[in-house]
Amino acid sequence: MVTGGGSGIGRASALALAAEGAIVTVAGRTQDTLKEMRRIEAAGGTARFVLTDISRGPDVDRAVDKAAVISMTKSTALEAAAHGIRVNAVAPGLVETPVIASMDPDTDPMKSIIAAHPMGRIARAEKIADAVVRLSSKRSSFVTGAVIPVDGGYTVP
Repeated sequence: MVTGGGSGIGRASALALAAEGAIVTVAGRTQDTLKEMRRIEAAGGTARFVLTDISRGPDVDRAVDKAAVISMTKSTALEAAAHGIRVNAVAPGLVETPVIASMDPDTDPMKSIIAAHPMGRIARAEKIADAVVRLSSKRSSFVTGAVIPVDGGYTVP
């Protein structure tokens, strides 16, 4: 399952997983996400769409902060392991979104943000998707309950 599949990291992850042959279930809040699912299907992939809007009462349960995601990942991994289901998460750092891309990289705030990343750059959504694909692949068949930082070393210091 990929959340936020209509744009950014979610979109890149959904497309990358589908390219690897995964059946992708994508949760999104707008019909634009559904358009992305059609792109997956047009490319020969299989996609399912779940309309989710955390501003609506019934969907509020799906809105959790990062600490809750970590806890949920670990507890769900323990419950699902006996059924052969792996549950992992990625914890991305700053990612080049349209808002970030529109900022002048030569301004002091952007220079400070980039300097805070040991790799000296911010990620593209596709780099986060690469980690998602790896965690979802057979090469990670013994990995479950992991929360992998994909942040260019930002959380290391």
